[in-house]
Amino acid sequence: MQYIYIYIYIYIYIYIYIYIYVCVCMYSCVCACGYIYIVCVSICMCVHIYIYIYIYIYIYIYIYIYIYIYIYICVCVFMYVCTYVFMYDCMYVCLCIYERMYICMYVVCVCMCSD
Repeated sequence: MQYIYIYIYIYIYIYIYIYIYVCVCMYSCVCACGYIYIVCVSICMCVHIYIYIYIYIYIYIYIYIYIYIYIYICVCVFMYVCTYVFMYDCMYVCLCIYERMYICMYVVCVCMCSD
């Protein structure tokens, strides 16, 4: 019986780093029943999520895989005024399209009035 000595050194290092920058947005939304009017004057600090995944595998050959995922999400804190005889709740969903120096320059907002 022949024995073959195989020396395999495997080094696996997985490093996950998540950095979250909290978003604070001030929005004013004026809604009328049946129609949606959006008035946005915003100073928005948006969420920055950085995910770094490093996988180091060493099997006599150094393999380096670098995966960089950048997710840019803006979640807003808002003030609302919805009027049409009764008070309505104004629900805001915002997505920051373009930012400069952590300030949202272009924001897409969807505003819905509900009972």
